[in-house]
Amino acid sequence: MFRRRTLRLAAAVAAVGLLAACGSSESGGSGNSGVPNPDASLSTGWTTGITSLDPHLATSEIASFRFGLNMIYDRLFTVKADGTVDGMLVDNFSYSEDGRGLVLDLREDATFRDGSPVDGNVVKVNLDRARTLDSPSVKSRMAPVTDVTVTGPYQVTLTLAEPTDTMPYVLAEMSGFIMHPDLIANGDPATETNGSGAYSVESFAPGEQLTIVRDRTDYWDTEAAQIAKLEYKAISDTQRSRTRWPAPDRVGPVPAGHGDRGRRPPRPDDS
Repeated sequence: MFRRRTLRLAAAVAAVGLLAACGSSESGGSGNSGVPNPDASLSTGWTTGITSLDPHLATSEIASFRFGLNMIYDRLFTVKADGTVDGMLVDNFSYSEDGRGLVLDLREDATFRDGSPVDGNVVKVNLDRARTLDSPSVKSRMAPVTDVTVTGPYQVTLTLAEPTDTMPYVLAEMSGFIMHPDLIANGDPATETNGSGAYSVESFAPGEQLTIVRDRTDYWDTEAAQIAKLEYKAISDTQRSRTRWPAPDRVGPVPAGHGDRGRRPPRPDDS
């Protein structure tokens, strides 16, 4: 069965701050256990922020991922570090003999917070919206899909205009992010969220800031979501971002239970 490896990179980046929590600042001890602090928080800075929480209306795939939507919403596929595609909500997939049908078998243990399953009907609602909603990029990315049919309780079949092996990669992007059908029908996905991920929104300022918190103990991937709180900030002034970061040999201690990461251009003295 495919396994999700969410937040591995984030946990590694914040390792110094997270492990610092294992020692006591009052006693001066440094006894690090090598285990991330599950109550820790991580703050990150990027040069641009998202203006909408709606994955299907994303203007930038990179910005939406960097700004945390992938922690709120599970997606059908994921792309591994070696560039190969792997299942996330999809447990198994196969193509029809003529290459014009893509069958997705879904994992059966993913649920929303209200306990409802992420099943074939849910996926169809999302994929139909993704391929028909006028959007900056998702609709064009979904153009190869001409129909989505529920072919089992946890199975959907995509009909393709022509054979293509790129669809799993497309469904690892915003096109494959899965929202609760009630949010689509009755809510405002631009300002509200309702996903099957381990995190929910604590606060959101469009274009400026997004803070998400881990609020589930029943998330299907027990190895994921190792950080309690993630804060994403947009830093429009590149020079300001540079001043937040000393060179690697001058990095000072990080407060216990906190990580702070910024994005900046590399410096000549960086190793």
